[in-house]
Amino acid sequence: MAMNALRVSLAVLVISAAARLQAGTISYHAGVNGINAPAGATFSASGGTLTLSAFTEPLITFLGVDSEIDLGQSVTITFLSPQIFSSLTLGMLFDGPEYGDGNERAGAYPNGALVPFILTATGETTATWSLLSSTVTNLSPAVDFVGAGIWNIQNPFGTLPITSLTLSPLASGSTGSESDFGLVAFQTHGVPDLGSTGALLLLSLIGLATLRRKA
Repeated sequence: MAMNALRVSLAVLVISAAARLQAGTISYHAGVNGINAPAGATFSASGGTLTLSAFTEPLITFLGVDSEIDLGQSVTITFLSPQIFSSLTLGMLFDGPEYGDGNERAGAYPNGALVPFILTATGETTATWSLLSSTVTNLSPAVDFVGAGIWNIQNPFGTLPITSLTLSPLASGSTGSESDFGLVAFQTHGVPDLGSTGALLLLSLIGLATLRRKA
């Protein structure tokens, strides 16, 4: 019985250590963190100054460039170590005719990619995202005066390890110039260290075999 308890304890310790290697989530919410990037990440802006702004109907705080991120501007998130995105939340993205915007499109460029993942507002509570396996949920409708056009994308880039992500709008609408939006939130987790995890599992098997021989 004692040996069985030791085996269980050893296995739990190894599994816990492996889980810690995969831990280390990075979370950001404009309403909490403001203009400051969370530990493990940095922010930079192109085309203007990184700015924290508020949308008042309803009250939503977002990160942008001189207000929202407009055409010709971008916000880049850079990570100290590769990350896998669990979620990405963008706001002030409308389908039209709200605020003169029509079918606004937000581009997300991982790791300096030339072709972006694209979020397009298609209705008051509907939007499309480039990766079909992701889930887009409306958190605030794209409606004048009562909504802020906020969209949460779960698993936006699949299991792609990301070291940097650039957010920039894409032309849309009748004039091709309406798109602008803001960064509301994101959450990531570190890429599992498969080598270290494998080494821990190997040590676990060796330990269990040793205990079995002693038993």
